[in-house]
Amino acid sequence: MWRAYQLKEALRAIFGGDLNNQDVAHMLNRWCSWAQRSRLEPFIKTGRTIRDHRKGILAAISLGINNGRIEGLNNRVRLIVRRGHGFHTAHAALALILLTSPSQNSKSPTQPASHKVDTEGARHPKAARAQRTIQCQLPTANSSSLR
Repeated sequence: MWRAYQLKEALRAIFGGDLNNQDVAHMLNRWCSWAQRSRLEPFIKTGRTIRDHRKGILAAISLGINNGRIEGLNNRVRLIVRRGHGFHTAHAALALILLTSPSQNSKSPTQPASHKVDTEGARHPKAARAQRTIQCQLPTANSSSLR
């Protein structure tokens, strides 16, 4: 049990971010050889996997690439779909995902910038939808209202 903890902590320290690329490559080689000698099957398998993907791992460390944001987005999408109990269309699911995702854009994903949302007095869902799709007329430079 103690050897497994030491191996885990050593690998964690290698990926901690405080080593330069050459030190990471050297320490990763040493960790893989230590894992092979440990006689712990999960660590032997992990060491083999790291050796097989060593080039990509070192490239990711040198470039500072990780997939944390994508994993977080995937988790959020799965949660929204699970909470929604199914959607009639993919467009509805995408709209809810975009509404709950943090973004710099403040407009609704289902509402183009030129549409006016006005649902006052609309009691029927189709009437509300029709009112939401009414396009407002923006004055242009050639318009007589600007003169």
